[in-house]
Amino acid sequence: MFCTNCGQENKDGARFCTGCGAALGDPGPTPKPRRVRPAVVVVAVVAVLLALAGVAFGVMLALRVGPFAPTPAAQQPAAVQQVAAPETEGAGEAPTQTEAQPAPEAEESAEPEPQMTTVSHYQLVHQCMTWDEARRYCEENGGHLATISSADELSEVLSLLPAEGLVSCWVGAYRTSSGDWAWVDGSEFSYAAWAAGEPNNEDGTENYVTLLKVNDAWSMYDVPGDVSGFYANDKIGFVMETEEQVSVS
Repeated sequence: MFCTNCGQENKDGARFCTGCGAALGDPGPTPKPRRVRPAVVVVAVVAVLLALAGVAFGVMLALRVGPFAPTPAAQQPAAVQQVAAPETEGAGEAPTQTEAQPAPEAEESAEPEPQMTTVSHYQLVHQCMTWDEARRYCEENGGHLATISSADELSEVLSLLPAEGLVSCWVGAYRTSSGDWAWVDGSEFSYAAWAAGEPNNEDGTENYVTLLKVNDAWSMYDVPGDVSGFYANDKIGFVMETEEQVSVS
């Protein structure tokens, strides 16, 4: 039989419990209910909260990275095979610099510009003027008094002069302050067809050049700037030169 007080098993017919000494058959005092301690309650609540937090963390992790089932071998990413770079000749040496090649010039689609040259045109002006007046007239009309730099140019100028009616014809040469001769266009005074004994600068006033017809021959003379006192007005004139740029074919 069992003791109703402590639960100890006793021999049948025993009067007292061998464990607690209580009389067998006497239920003894009713045990008092145990009081639940507050610390035990707090521990239990914390344990429940931790369990809930663990469940929530597991759910969130499953939503982010998927189930924890192992990835099938077919879905595993293939291993990256590392291939060693082939060794090149001169490995480890500093790279050499290659000079940049100039870009090929684009083919010109436009036609090349034509070559230009200057052509002179001569014009006889049969009017009585001083050398300065003739110079201004030529400049106001887009030219200058004729300059003569070769025998060919002299021949071209003389071809304009009439056989009769003209004796003196101004050209664009003058004496500078240093006593040298110059042309009005700044070109070099390297050619002259002086008459015999010229230039003589008679009386120190002959600072200009005219073509004079003497004995039916034209030559260059140095004379004063006004020759109207020596020749009739209708015997005096000048040659104007204009220049034009033309293409060379």
